Amino acid sequence: MKKTLFCLALMAASCLQNFAAPAETSAQRDARMAWWREGRFGMFIHYGPVALTGKEISWSRANSNTNCPNKGPTPVAVYDNLYKEFNPTNFNAADWTGIAKAAGMKYVVLTAKHCDGFLLWDSKVDAYNITATPFQRDLCAELARAVRADGLKLGWYFSPMDWRDPDFRTERNGAFITRMQGQLRELLGHYGKVDLLWFDHDDREAVYDQTNTYALVKKLQPQIVINNRLDLGVNQGNRLMLHPHADYYTPEQQIGGYDDQRPWETCMTLGTQWSWKPNDKIKSAAEVVRILARTVGGDGNLLLNVGPMPDGRIEPRQVEVLQKVGAWMGVNGESIYGTRGGPWKPTEQLTSTRKSDVVYVHVLKADGDTLELPALPRNIKSASVLGGGEIKTETNAGKFILHLPAKRGPLAMVIKLELDGSAMNIPAITLPEIKPAQSSPKNVPMVSAARVKQLQDLQWGMFICWSFSTFSGKEWTPGVKDVSFFKPTGCDTDQWVKTAKEAGMGYILFLTKHHDGFCLWDTQTTDRKVTKSPLGRDVLADLKKSCEKHGLKIALYFSEGEWRQPGGLEDPATPAPKKRNQGGSNAELKKAQLKELLTQYGPIEYIWFDHAIGDGGLSHAETLAFCKSLQPDCFIGFNHGDQTGADIRLGEMGRPGPLNDHAAAGPHMKDAPSQSYRLAEFTYPILPKHKGGANWFYSLPEHDQLCLPAEKLYADYLGAVKHGNLFALDVGPDYAGKLRDIDVKTLRQVGEMIRNGQKTAPPTKP
Repeated sequence: MKKTLFCLALMAASCLQNFAAPAETSAQRDARMAWWREGRFGMFIHYGPVALTGKEISWSRANSNTNCPNKGPTPVAVYDNLYKEFNPTNFNAADWTGIAKAAGMKYVVLTAKHCDGFLLWDSKVDAYNITATPFQRDLCAELARAVRADGLKLGWYFSPMDWRDPDFRTERNGAFITRMQGQLRELLGHYGKVDLLWFDHDDREAVYDQTNTYALVKKLQPQIVINNRLDLGVNQGNRLMLHPHADYYTPEQQIGGYDDQRPWETCMTLGTQWSWKPNDKIKSAAEVVRILARTVGGDGNLLLNVGPMPDGRIEPRQVEVLQKVGAWMGVNGESIYGTRGGPWKPTEQLTSTRKSDVVYVHVLKADGDTLELPALPRNIKSASVLGGGEIKTETNAGKFILHLPAKRGPLAMVIKLELDGSAMNIPAITLPEIKPAQSSPKNVPMVSAARVKQLQDLQWGMFICWSFSTFSGKEWTPGVKDVSFFKPTGCDTDQWVKTAKEAGMGYILFLTKHHDGFCLWDTQTTDRKVTKSPLGRDVLADLKKSCEKHGLKIALYFSEGEWRQPGGLEDPATPAPKKRNQGGSNAELKKAQLKELLTQYGPIEYIWFDHAIGDGGLSHAETLAFCKSLQPDCFIGFNHGDQTGADIRLGEMGRPGPLNDHAAAGPHMKDAPSQSYRLAEFTYPILPKHKGGANWFYSLPEHDQLCLPAEKLYADYLGAVKHGNLFALDVGPDYAGKLRDIDVKTLRQVGEMIRNGQKTAPPTKP
């Protein structure tokens, strides 16, 4: 199929005139991109008839072309006719650009055409456009005029894909390309100077006649800035730049890692989806400022998205947040505009930017009165707080110490340091995350004895491991790019929970995300999730309903690190050599995902944090405090790493034992005692040792008759009860999303022993 599509693209290219863009020097490229580099902050606008539904743009449309990835809930006949009711009578382009300008944004990028194929301009190429709606006005034309009137730069988002077009990615792909390039001629030829073109991709084959498409764009708009996504195809991430005409790369819904060699831009939603969503959870002004500061401190731009409402207005709640951001920018904008990232690389606590002989330090989080940093190879001539006030500094033994003012506002404080020489040639400095003192994290209350007893009464539970590794036959499965790798033929959460109930278990411990980053719930932080897989269901939501039906509680497993995040094993920007336990860092993503899990799925008994590939950029103390702020009664445990403040001692491959017997926690935790533990847990798989296949996940069909004996499990159950432990027995569902027959049979036997009240386990059968 790939070869066929490649040939089709070549055939289409031969039908088009080959435009040759003139060669560009590095100096010319820098001059062309100067406005973008200096602006740093832009507004992304996702809009179209889909706003009438409150669902996600394009992705909510049902599939009509099997070569496209969308599998949304809105039927094609409904989605494709929304335009007949689309009438944003309160749309005023000047309002949109005024909001952007007041927020301190320097450019605006509108989804002129998203993947659903609807056009927001008066097109002669395709009648499926804004003038066919009751509104009948050319929205692109009005926005272009307003952008220029406010002194901003204009950008179009243009999807080269069209999931509605029946010719797309078929043997008629050449006809599709002709229409697609005709649309680009209109969009880039009818609205004056266009400063930026934002292509998108869908992780499928890129068959857009890229060479001629780039040449067409450059012929129509020679000075345009272009992102990297036109070339991206299967298994190619947003950090790749595959063509000389691609000017920058585009981390999505995450802050990119520090990179002062290649231009980049984070695109992120103000809410939880790109198009408007009623009663959406939106970021606070403090969150936006923190994201902006960390992005620019990493030497990137931030393109922050809003989704206007069906009537054409940007939602007042979003406007209020942007107004607060604009007020902060009014005082601190010089630390953003025209700066480069560094010299100190961003952390959760601070970030820095620089220009000429000035360094700006953005204080994002500081618990004490001082901030200690590695000294710079320059002398500090003066230090002041933007907005007013001097600040005391000192340099001692290679350390640069800032004495912070006692009174600080709710948004990031910016300190301006004037140096006695250029800040621009100072090599970037990596900072360690500031660790708290070795005591219980601040403002985290000690759990009560009654709460400890509640968990002990659960006694034992079923640990469900079901993810990519189920289908690889391996314990860890790096390198998976397409979520269709997860392809179960079913998902029987009711069978899981019913079996656990019959075994006398009190809870389910559910794997929400392993090191590969695949999420088993309907997260809004990434498309690498189960609802985008062939299964198409929120497994955690289904599990919650089954647990409520059968009276069981829920605990969650969560991998802190991900291979795909900046600095990780699968990050293409990470230099070799790479290690399998090399997880990337993205603290904002980690917090956003934990917030979903702890606010949308009811009470969580405990979280089993896996530290095997790192902490994901958020320290354990910060993780603990964040989780407790959302669910104070949720116990927190960390497998490996700093144990300060942890409520529960985890025990991978452990055994029953008293709380002070740290050897019972197994090989990973025996040397990590903590004074804060209130409870001990241990876990191991129901599969005995075997050759080949996985242990914690479903292994291989040839292992379907392998299972630990009921007598062994019952003995450890009794030990758990004796010592007040929790015993989480791992059981991996199979390709059909069901527990193996032998697991069900064995667990029922254990349940029978528990109900009979046997005081000791019978001898293990040979």
